[in-house]
Amino acid sequence: MKIIQKTAKTFLREFGKEITIQRLSEALSRRGYVLLYMGSDDGNEQLLNLGLLDYAKGKKAFTVCTSLKIVFVDIECHNNDKIKLILHELAHIELGHIGNEFNCRDEVAAEIEADAVVYAVLNPPDTTRSGVMLLMVTIILLIFAMILIFVFQKTETISGSTAAAIPAPIESALSNTAEQIEEQIADENVFVYVTPSGNCYHTPECRYAQSDNAIKIK
Repeated sequence: MKIIQKTAKTFLREFGKEITIQRLSEALSRRGYVLLYMGSDDGNEQLLNLGLLDYAKGKKAFTVCTSLKIVFVDIECHNNDKIKLILHELAHIELGHIGNEFNCRDEVAAEIEADAVVYAVLNPPDTTRSGVMLLMVTIILLIFAMILIFVFQKTETISGSTAAAIPAPIESALSNTAEQIEEQIADENVFVYVTPSGNCYHTPECRYAQSDNAIKIK
């Protein structure tokens, strides 16, 4: 595991943030290798000279390490796939898999290690300052959202309690106000009656108020 991490860090320092086919080709050159494409004139010519035309059929990429050191990649592959394939072969070279004698078990282990390096290089951990700041801001926003939810729920509970039970002083004041309004309405509806003599006023219940000559006044 340490060798995989070490190799990935080496590549990341070498390539920088942007991994391109050009940079991978330059990395191969620094290690004494040439990048050729199967399907191109130069690539097919080298395959013919090495007697590898049939071997190359159906393969996306492979590396030759003899007197010639060549990494072959299928020219028909998408550029993103080419980057992964070249990086995979470069990982084999850097890990020391190329040029050694492997049994079947070693080959399986070598493929797993190369794949692990490719994944680590293409998915580096974001330990930059901006990445850390983004993480901190995200955490703060989540905490703030939780606080808002808690406050909203608390306010909703208090509001519900207030509506269900009005404090006694407030209820008494409301009751007195209602009584005053009722008395005012009642007073406004009271009428008296005056007889032709004009000496006194009579309530509606008075027998003098029942006279046809009584005049109703407010």
